[in-house]
Amino acid sequence: MKIHPFKRFIAFTLCYLIAFIFIFVLQFKTESIISKNINGLNLTLAQTEKGEKETNLQNQFKIAYKGLILSSSELNPAYGIRDDGTKENLILESYSLPDEQSVLLKFRDLTSVLFYLSKKNEDTELFIVAKPSAQFTKINIPYALNKNMNQEFSSTSSSIISTKNSNFILKANNLSNSFISLTQAETTARFQSYDPGKKFTFENITNFAKIDEKEYSENLQLLRDELVSKVAKKLQTAENENLSESEITCYVAEMIRLGKYNEALDLIPASFKNGNKRTYVSSPYFNNLANMNKGLVMQTEKYASMVSNAIETKNLAIFTVDGIGDYILREKKTEKIRQLLLIPSKIENFEPNLLQAVGIITVYSKLFSAEKPLSAYLESYLQKCITVIEDLCTFNNGELYLNLSEDADNFYTTVLTGTSLVKLAKCVNQTEYNQGGLLLINTAIAKTDAEKRNSQLLAQIYPVLFDDNKFYPHTEILGYYGETCVWAWTCAESIDYTVTQDSIVNINIDFPLYLTHHVIFNGIPNFHAKIEIQKQIFRTDPRFETYNSSGYIYQTASQTFMLKSRHKSKVELIRLFCDPQKFTDVQGNTIITSAREE
Repeated sequence: MKIHPFKRFIAFTLCYLIAFIFIFVLQFKTESIISKNINGLNLTLAQTEKGEKETNLQNQFKIAYKGLILSSSELNPAYGIRDDGTKENLILESYSLPDEQSVLLKFRDLTSVLFYLSKKNEDTELFIVAKPSAQFTKINIPYALNKNMNQEFSSTSSSIISTKNSNFILKANNLSNSFISLTQAETTARFQSYDPGKKFTFENITNFAKIDEKEYSENLQLLRDELVSKVAKKLQTAENENLSESEITCYVAEMIRLGKYNEALDLIPASFKNGNKRTYVSSPYFNNLANMNKGLVMQTEKYASMVSNAIETKNLAIFTVDGIGDYILREKKTEKIRQLLLIPSKIENFEPNLLQAVGIITVYSKLFSAEKPLSAYLESYLQKCITVIEDLCTFNNGELYLNLSEDADNFYTTVLTGTSLVKLAKCVNQTEYNQGGLLLINTAIAKTDAEKRNSQLLAQIYPVLFDDNKFYPHTEILGYYGETCVWAWTCAESIDYTVTQDSIVNINIDFPLYLTHHVIFNGIPNFHAKIEIQKQIFRTDPRFETYNSSGYIYQTASQTFMLKSRHKSKVELIRLFCDPQKFTDVQGNTIITSAREE
């Protein structure tokens, strides 16, 4: 029996229509949208149903807040970047709402991103805080703006955005037109209202705030007392095994200042003195200088490598490295240091982040005090660094604080920033920088619960706030033989290094009477074992640290002189009978030496 062609067409059409409806219904049934509104923070996700009770998140998200849209999709994914530059897309694994102000997204590679709202001064800000997995140096998150928003200004770290009635600012470690970049070190981006008429500057701070220097001094004493108390408490319990080298070093330094050096040393557990937690850092208090010096040599090599890399890559992060100022002074006569200080001038758009700005200010201040011509390389970039700090400051009711993410480093970062301003004020005679720095530190201390200031945090800020305590291990620059710096790693209050015309080196070391400390000198010319300590000829002995007296060893190849000094006078004189060499002291005076008549 033949079917009429028209009926056949109708039958096929109905079959296709039924199949289309079935596929549509099936897709609608197995895919759904998750939509959440958290006080104006809008979250949109998609999920697929695998069974009656099982669902899987699709690899996409969208976060929208006041016209800023952060998102990831197959066409425009968020991704991580490794050290070697390779990229890998982030795969969304789960989401949660930790509280009524935040959204947490977790990804398959252990990366997570927290979006949270924080209210300050009647304005609510959006913070984006990333924790990239260990395999990534940074992650990039796509962003866009609503059609009614205009980008008025854009740099590599901030963007000012306007609507008809409002202004906003978006800040991050690195911004492009379409991505926010967050790194292992700079984890936070911020989106907030912006009022150009209310920009904070240090110039007008004196009109609104009374800076109490007495309060500052009292706060510093409070931190000193807290450190001693909290470390001492640990030393008297089983927790003494968990003390870090940093905590012990700061504790001993403060105890020397209080005239309690031997008491402090007696409390340090033998497991630390003889264990593997120790490095060159604490070596001025303890023995085993030959082994500890290996770490000091490695640190010097590390500085050299970091400086070379920074010059090649024009990386401002070199100015944030702890101790880089001392290294610059040690190597100041080399071309490499000049190239290092020229890095800012070689960057087309000089846009340092906060820590880089603080680092540049700190290095400038150190060079200004010790080697003023070198500081000139950085002078023209100071105002930009100050502006970076000002842009992050909020002044309210006599308090000054940095708008940072709510993490454990806030207190340290604020103290570091405030201290850099105080030091800069002494160099450039700008009272407002000193007042701004003091106010930042006073506010940070007042706003931080004493219980949260544990001994680890106090040890972290101690060398920043109390670098005038010379009993804390430090670099002492003593002079130069050509390009070779003579310097010491020491906890002595002062070391004076002079050279006579007949090549006799006189080293005067100031340290409390009857107490013992250790010094590692570098760049000392060969003295062929001709040395006087306490007006007596001393012979070298590899076991010198085990005796209850002064002693030394000298490594000819590295020109390293390791000294144990047990003071029979407050200022001990060490005399070295060196080979003749042209010497320049730290004041720039040059001594032409000649051979002695034996």
